[in-house]
Parts: sequence; structure tokens; C-alpha cells
Amino acid sequence: MRSKLVIRLIGVSLLLVAAMMLVASIVGFVYGSDPSAVPLLFSALIVGIFGAFPQIFVRHNGQNHRITSREGYYIVVGSWSFACIFGMIPYLMYGGEFSFINALFESVSGFTTTGASILNDIEALPRGLLFWRMSTSWMGGIGIVALFSLVLPASSGNGAVLTGVEVSGIARDDAATRERSLVGMMVTTYISMTVILAILLKLLGLGWFDSVTHAMSTMSTCGFSTRNASIAAFDSVPVEMLISLFMFLASVNFCLIYSIFTRNKQRNVFQSEVARSYFFCVLACVLLVGLNLFFHKSYGSFGECLRRSVFQVCSICSTTGFATADTNIWPATSILILIFCSFVCGCSGSTSGGMKFDRLHVAYKSIKNKLASLSNPNQVNIIKIEGRPISEARVSDSKTYIIFYVLLVIVGAIWNTLWGLDLQTAFSASFACVGNVGPGFGEVGSVCNYSSLPGIVKFSSSLLMLLGRLEMFSLLFVLGIYPRKKKI
Repeated sequence: MRSKLVIRLIGVSLLLVAAMMLVASIVGFVYGSDPSAVPLLFSALIVGIFGAFPQIFVRHNGQNHRITSREGYYIVVGSWSFACIFGMIPYLMYGGEFSFINALFESVSGFTTTGASILNDIEALPRGLLFWRMSTSWMGGIGIVALFSLVLPASSGNGAVLTGVEVSGIARDDAATRERSLVGMMVTTYISMTVILAILLKLLGLGWFDSVTHAMSTMSTCGFSTRNASIAAFDSVPVEMLISLFMFLASVNFCLIYSIFTRNKQRNVFQSEVARSYFFCVLACVLLVGLNLFFHKSYGSFGECLRRSVFQVCSICSTTGFATADTNIWPATSILILIFCSFVCGCSGSTSGGMKFDRLHVAYKSIKNKLASLSNPNQVNIIKIEGRPISEARVSDSKTYIIFYVLLVIVGAIWNTLWGLDLQTAFSASFACVGNVGPGFGEVGSVCNYSSLPGIVKFSSSLLMLLGRLEMFSLLFVLGIYPRKKKI
């Protein structure tokens, strides 16, 4: 493995992080008397030096040669890990509620777009630091490596290899395009929708700062807010419905949304079998939760129940985690449906986390084929998605991922109970971190945070968030947790 090449490309990702720190510092200076502006400036300088050092002093003649898959894994995992570590510097320099473990947790939560927080008073933070907090989620939403892979020479093919590691295989299959085209479509859609949402929020009466930051947080499906009460602080039905719509869109494959505005009329979100199934699944959950809230008289009218249901279901399905209600006091049936939503989550090729609806769709079709084979053993059943056959390897990958995902949630829940968390909090914190959902239930509910958890649980939760964002196997491979061939 060419370690010098790996170090150089990790350095490129740090330069991107430093650039966003500089933007956050400028935001702090623009608003004036911002105590975070100088810490952000120094942080940008520190991270910039670490990112530039490999570009200046680490020489590598094979830089333009195609990197291997093994090198790609180390670059992707290294870029994400160092981004999370260096991303905590502004928090540490600012102080306040940010102890070392709290700063690490907040940084990892932002970059992985989990949206879990240790802050008890978000509104006490200066605007520069609030913008940096949103910037971590916005970079993490589309993928740090995906962003900087666009500037790599196309002839080297390195961007395609890195994208192949960072973007799930099932998303690449669905896109039916080259890796570089895939990232280009996703980034274009991501930036465009962020800008559109920011303008629409401004038209609905929010200030520019709140509009831009909440647009960044919505499209990244992170759920960080500038307000202690999250979206409920605005007390606006139009704002809630607009954000609900964009949370849902952010959980759909961006390439399919992109295709709506191109000539590819056969491969857009309206023709997609997976997107349609996902839409009807979300719609069913919205109606079930709304009816359950209505029959339990949780709110005054069915319209109010439906309003709460639409927002919270879209928030959980997309793994955004915004809140307009305390879901801890909702009926048990509604809570169980939300837990189901937090496992299913959005589609691959989106910014949402979780298991991905595409994998469950493949597993569902696999079960149908198995049942069909019981009645006719000689019949050859081929799984097709969007009219195209899915290879056995891809079906096996989906099943393996689902099994490992559930096992990781269970192991995380058991670990949390060892440190004194009650069963509801332990389990929900585990699936919320692995799925990058953010809020769970119990002590980490929609109107609560993770500040009361023991430090060791915050650290393990940070690891779970990173495992979930990198879809587990990449990080485990780099850590060396995989079976090795025995020497004969």
C-alpha cells in the first residue's frame, strides 16, 4: 500500500475542513462581537497546516496512478476520522459545555449527520460556532470524500475508486452511471436544493441566518438547529410543512431527482419502483401515526394529529431528527411505528442514514422468491429492481448488511445497559446512533439530548455513529477486524 499517497489525499480532505472553518470564522466576524470568530480562525489555520503539510513535504511519484481498493478504504476512513477529530478543535477552543468528550461527540454527530447533541443551551452559542456546527453536517451529508473527489484528475480514476468505497454499492447500481457522474449529479442536486430551501424559508419569514443554517441541516438530514426547541421554536405550519417536504426529498436518491430536470425521463423519481414503494411506506406510517394520535386524543383535532405525524415521520424516516413534539409521551403504537421508521430510513443515494429502504426492498423480493420456490421448486426466480436483474452477490450483500446492522444495534444496546442506562434509553440510543437518526426515546428523546449519558457511552456512541455513516464494513476493514486466510 502506498502510504504516502494515502496521507496526501487525507490531507486534501483536511484542507476542505479548514476552508469551511474559515467560512464559519468570517460569519463570526460579519456578525461582530462573536467570541467564536478568533477560535475558528486559529482552528482553520491549524487544520490547514496539517492538511497542507503532506502536499508540500510528502512526495509521491505515483500520485496520478489509480489507487487500489485497499488504499481507497484507508483514505475514506482516514478522511472521515481525521475530519471528526480536527472538527472538535473549534469547540475545545471555545469552551463552555464542550469538554473533550463532549466536543468529540458533537463533532462526530455533525460529520456523520446524526444530529445527536450534548448541548443544553444551543442559543447561547455564538453564530460563528453555530455555523461551523451546521457546516460539519453539510459536509458530512454529501460525503467529505465525495466533495474532494470531484477535484481529482478524471484520468487517474481515483475519484471513482474513492466514491466506490464511500457510496453504497446498491446506490451505484441504481444510478446506472459512472462513479464520477454519480457524484456530480448528487452534489449538483444537493447544493441546488439547499439554496432553494434557504430562499423559501426566507420568504416564509425566517432570517437569513436561520434560513441558511436550517436548509443546510435539512438537506444533510442532520437535524441540528439554532434553537433549543428545534423547529417548534418557529411555531409555523408553513415552515414545518416545507421542511417536511425537503426532509422527504433529502431521503430519496438524488440521482433520480436530478433526472427529473434532464432528458432521462425513464430513470427519474416518478418512474422508480423503489422511490414509489418508499413513498407509500412513508405515507402509510404517517396515516397510522396520525390515526393513533387522534384515537388516543393526543391533540385537539385530526388535522393537528396529522400535522405532528407528517413532520415526525418525515424527520425520523429521513434520519433528520428535527422535532416539533415530545414523542416520549406519544402512544406505544406510534412509538413503535417511529422505531420501524428509524430502522427503514431513506433510500440509498440520499443523505439519509440507516439501513436504507433499497436493501429492505431487495430482502422483501428475496423472501417472495423463496416462498414462490416452495410451490414450484423447479422454477428459476430472478430478483429484478427497476426491471433490471440483481446479482446474487448484491442480494447477499443486502442480507448480510441487514443482519450485521441489527446485531450492531443489539450489541450497542447491551453495552449501554452495562453503564446504567434504562432499557428504553439504551436501545433507542443504540439504534439512533447506528442509523444516524439522532433522537431516540427515553432520556435521549426528541426534546432531550445526550448530555446526561456517561462519558464512556458518549465515546462508544461516537464510534457507533461513525460505523453507521461508513456503513460498518469500511471501518472494520481498516481496523483489521476481518477473517484472514490461513497459511497452508
